[in-house]
Amino acid sequence: MQRNQSVVVVVIALMMIVIMAVGWVHAQDMIPQGVLAPEEIGAAISNQIAYQGVLREMGAPVNGQRDITFDFFTNDQCSGTPVESVVKNGIPVINGLFNATLPVDSSHFNGQGLWLQVRVGNVILGCEAIKAVPYALSLRPGATIAGYEANGSTLYVQNSAGSGNSYAVRGVSSSPTGAGVSGENYGGGHGVRARSNGANYSGAALQASNSNPDGVAILATNNSNDTTLMLQNSGSGPFIEGYSGAQETFRVGSSGDIHTQADSYVFVPGTEVVVHASTPDLHLGVHSKGYVQIQSGHPGERFIVIAATLPSILYGQPVTIKEIRIYYKTSDSRSYIYLNRIFRSIGSEDDGTYYLIAEDKSIHDSTSYSSYALIPFGHATMSEDMGFLSAKIRLHFDNEHDVITIGGMRIRIGHKS
Repeated sequence: MQRNQSVVVVVIALMMIVIMAVGWVHAQDMIPQGVLAPEEIGAAISNQIAYQGVLREMGAPVNGQRDITFDFFTNDQCSGTPVESVVKNGIPVINGLFNATLPVDSSHFNGQGLWLQVRVGNVILGCEAIKAVPYALSLRPGATIAGYEANGSTLYVQNSAGSGNSYAVRGVSSSPTGAGVSGENYGGGHGVRARSNGANYSGAALQASNSNPDGVAILATNNSNDTTLMLQNSGSGPFIEGYSGAQETFRVGSSGDIHTQADSYVFVPGTEVVVHASTPDLHLGVHSKGYVQIQSGHPGERFIVIAATLPSILYGQPVTIKEIRIYYKTSDSRSYIYLNRIFRSIGSEDDGTYYLIAEDKSIHDSTSYSSYALIPFGHATMSEDMGFLSAKIRLHFDNEHDVITIGGMRIRIGHKS
């Protein structure tokens, strides 16, 4: 074709199809009614535009082959650099009619205005706006899709990919006050509903994450007299599980019982010390700050007892004794503590039945305030009829003037069975 030849291009039809891979992943054979199984879905259409036109030279229809370039611009002057160019060589033209299939990048067809300029050989033919197929207007930015579907969906999107990070719908927002996805309901139903047939943590019906170290993954607000967050489990599993990394830190069972890695503490002041019946000749000097000073009438071994009442069932589950710590000091290292035994009594029996749960035979002779710990070696989990323990402590007095001070006893208990 020569430059001085008259060329008229009549656009008969312009059709664009932009492919967005969206859909739904199903598991096993649990497919909700009305949802297509993957095998029922055909292959996705390609990112191609069908273009038809008429070519005339000197008023006569063209016959033969022509090299045609299709340039896409974002302005109505078709100026500057095109966002995309498609070159089709050797297109058959019969009686002036030709058809071209144009492979395009679907990301360019995102709702922005585009104009097409056609070049036949070296001859530029106009600058025409690309028009949307009428119903495709509902996919442009800011579009509204409205309908009345009593038992269906106004918009249904399905992705049948069985692997990879595939999404049925993905929303992204850069607004500090907006949302990537927003759901509202003014009829009394749910604003957003999530459903999954997955299992464990990888198949949750709703997943929320926040990559900001100061961010919040889920925020629930309410302006109602009713509950802000309601949980329901019709099975036997727990209501809530909390994790720090891969470590479970707490769990709320379906019966309201709480299992937590966080410990609780019970403190018994030294003023609760009593003299063991086998060694009555001890003087206890009780102080208002909670400690007791113990002095013997003569040298030798003496015994004292500190008892503690514990909540055997806390948050709906038995507690476990994890550590018993004794706070003390002695006026002279010649007098010291050298035997500790922790007993857990059985409250339902009155014959003196008990468990020895911890023992320490070390010498403790610090002349400044200090402490030492006893770790249970067995029978440390309480039960409904076992709610108290006692520490029997052997004291050695070098002379009648030395004083051993007991500040108290602290029991660390755990709540996760």
